Amino acid sequence: MRSRYTAYVKGLVDYLVDTTHPDHPDYDTMRKSVRDTTNRVRFKKLDIQDSTNGENEAFVTFRFDFSLGRGIDRHITERSRFVKEEGRWLFIGTEILEPQSPSDEDSPLAPLSNLDV
Repeated sequence: MRSRYTAYVKGLVDYLVDTTHPDHPDYDTMRKSVRDTTNRVRFKKLDIQDSTNGENEAFVTFRFDFSLGRGIDRHITERSRFVKEEGRWLFIGTEILEPQSPSDEDSPLAPLSNLDV
């Protein structure tokens, strides 16, 4: 989880795509949406709140603070699901638990956040 957050901060699109499971519903089109997200959002802080690790499945609950510029600061709490395949943990989906705003459009990851875990 921390490595994916760092990849968002640094704009490492290839890493984010490479660590996403091919069964993610946006996998085939995510490269552009991730690039757009990393270009328009300034990620400010990550707080891991909980994690549950199984042998082949894990869940991480976290809050991240971000800025959309022009004085627009937000935070979102999410619960992400990861699956282990061939020794690698891959992101497969997330559920937004607590958006600061009721609008899904406020999420910088809205195109990647539509899979309930």
